[in-house]
Amino acid sequence: MSICEGIKADGWLAQWKRDHKVEGLLEFMRKERNADAHRQTSRRKVGQEDIKLNPGATYSDASGTAQVFGVPPVLVGGANTPTAVIHKPIYSYTIDGVDRPVREVCKEYLSLLRQMVTDYEADHK
Repeated sequence: MSICEGIKADGWLAQWKRDHKVEGLLEFMRKERNADAHRQTSRRKVGQEDIKLNPGATYSDASGTAQVFGVPPVLVGGANTPTAVIHKPIYSYTIDGVDRPVREVCKEYLSLLRQMVTDYEADHK
């Protein structure tokens, strides 16, 4: 018997879910994980954040650094519009009608799974 079968068989998991009020997130992520594993369509939404940069500006994140060089538009008679735009994808899930960043949801889910294992081990010593 696997640990998953054992957790379900003794009713421990059902009680744990009721006590922690997490059924929605667990069910959402179970379906999402299954869809991903079976190469079905993810319910993940892809949006876009535009990061506008003028000459002299620098932008950095985990993927790298961008620097913009050039004459500022206001010095050459142009409008003060950015000369470079970084199109950064933004991923989110809609859970219970609320859009949430994928990283936030996954972090909460992982924390929940860790807590579940810790609680199970404590209850079955």
